[in-house]
Amino acid sequence: MLTFILTVFLALSACPVQNAPISVELRPSKLVIFNNTTAILNFAVMERKSAEYTNWMPCNHPSLCGGRGIKPGLSRGIPYRLISNWYPSAEVIVYWWSLMPDPTAENGYRVDGPYNKVSPTPKMASLASR
Repeated sequence: MLTFILTVFLALSACPVQNAPISVELRPSKLVIFNNTTAILNFAVMERKSAEYTNWMPCNHPSLCGGRGIKPGLSRGIPYRLISNWYPSAEVIVYWWSLMPDPTAENGYRVDGPYNKVSPTPKMASLASR
């Protein structure tokens, strides 16, 4: 019985959490962001300590986001080697936001967010992209 419970727990913990706006899955060479919302989500990922001295802001118009958004129900993999200042076992912050049409906004869109989630990365992560 214990083996069954452990098997079910491991199977469920490997699946992305669907009731959160995003879920993050750690893989050997990349982290994968799942969009569990009905909106396109834009994102930024950075190593936690470097976030303290990084000056950035979310893009506020679809033309400024470079088509990087994650469509509803889809995911995007980010190789660890592309995360600024990343190293194995580093904590990363995944920021996400969506753009809401707003005729009262200067550029026609309002930024909903950014929100963030801190995630550890594997101690033995691979730098090779897969």
